[in-house]
Amino acid sequence: RADHRPHQVLENPPHRLPPPPAHIRTDHHRRTLTLRLQKHPLNKLRDNSVGGGDSGNKSDKLGPPIPGEHASMPGVDPWKYQGDSTTEGSGPHGQRSPTLKDIAVHEAAVIAATMCRNIWPDASDNLYHYLENTGEAQSINVDGMLEDLDDMRNNSQERVNVMLRDAIDDAKRNAEESGTTGPVTYPFSTAWRLEYVDQDEHPNWFYATGGCQYATEGTITLHPPTSDNPKWTYSYNYRVHVADRYNWDGDKSTQIFGMTVTDAQLQELHRAGLAQEYDLAGQSSIKRGSGEWNE
Repeated sequence: RADHRPHQVLENPPHRLPPPPAHIRTDHHRRTLTLRLQKHPLNKLRDNSVGGGDSGNKSDKLGPPIPGEHASMPGVDPWKYQGDSTTEGSGPHGQRSPTLKDIAVHEAAVIAATMCRNIWPDASDNLYHYLENTGEAQSINVDGMLEDLDDMRNNSQERVNVMLRDAIDDAKRNAEESGTTGPVTYPFSTAWRLEYVDQDEHPNWFYATGGCQYATEGTITLHPPTSDNPKWTYSYNYRVHVADRYNWDGDKSTQIFGMTVTDAQLQELHRAGLAQEYDLAGQSSIKRGSGEWNE
């Protein structure tokens, strides 16, 4: 979906490929190739497991009430990639010299990313960023994910609903004990949780991240019952954070320019210093809601 991309990073067409190392003669491997694609070039060209990360957010946290209608969002502890393992990641970047085959695979992957830009814009951007070889973190369009992915949107909202219920319970206890009559605001944050994208329903996001982690932060403002309204009323603001590690360890392949390109070959580009794995991270705009508590 290209019409809701406030965090778009790569709006310009792909740059020309960097020249190969001086000791490799690219003219020695040039040949005429015929383009044969099986469905789409990115189908399926990356590992879609959840990037191995960790954070201090081990559980949902409801902060103490603050008198009034305003409080700062508490934030979420940064998601951090815990490093490569035997089942994830490609090891040190540039651990060996590139071969002619590595360079050909890199060129084919750039073609794949370019061809899929209009069909799967986020998947295309993430693959191209990998091939740019910077290793820098890439922004992910969380608003776009929440708009497209019903499960992520509903799961995020459910975490807010749980926090709302806890805040109401706490506010009622405090009101009974102290006779509080004014509004109070609770800051909250939720733990990082896994979210998987369905390949058939949302191929763009499946190839862009596949599996990721999300957490929320926000505030909940509560107004006690009054003579005019016997019910508690509430309003909340929150944002969703998403994180993942873009890396390779799958066993799939596709045909690009008449040559078979596998996950393993794309992984080797990292090891050859021609591409680089990186972190994906982003946050949504602020979401809002309000109502009366009927329980």
